[in-house]
Amino acid sequence: MTIDIKTVGTLGISFSRGLDQTWLNILRRDDGYTLEFYQNVEDEDSDEDDEIIDASFTIPYEQGEEILRQVFAQGRLEDWKAQYGGSDGVRTDLNWTIDVDDLNDADLLMVSGNGALPPEGLMNAVIEAVRAGEPRFAACFCEFR
Repeated sequence: MTIDIKTVGTLGISFSRGLDQTWLNILRRDDGYTLEFYQNVEDEDSDEDDEIIDASFTIPYEQGEEILRQVFAQGRLEDWKAQYGGSDGVRTDLNWTIDVDDLNDADLLMVSGNGALPPEGLMNAVIEAVRAGEPRFAACFCEFR
């Protein structure tokens, strides 16, 4: 199945470890894409106070579609297994989901992981693509710095 980027209404990516969490949504709207970014992670590598980020802003259609195009092309998202865990993929203590919905909020693709990331740096390719819209996304976890 090949997903047509113009039929994607929402791309959501979330990561959590214990109570620490971050997520990013890219939502197609009438005036472009809304990018929502949330982060609440205690950074054990820093002496700074924890920062909660809760941001939402609009990006142009062209930029949103290019981010989605890169997520699917570079991250090869459609080739991923539906779930990663145990001995699948690269071991991690992160839990994560990637949810892709159509323009009517119906599921097009849902993948998740509990203790494992997909192999071959595929998650890093997805994160690199979405960082074109929000450079801080997932940098709070050492795996993606």
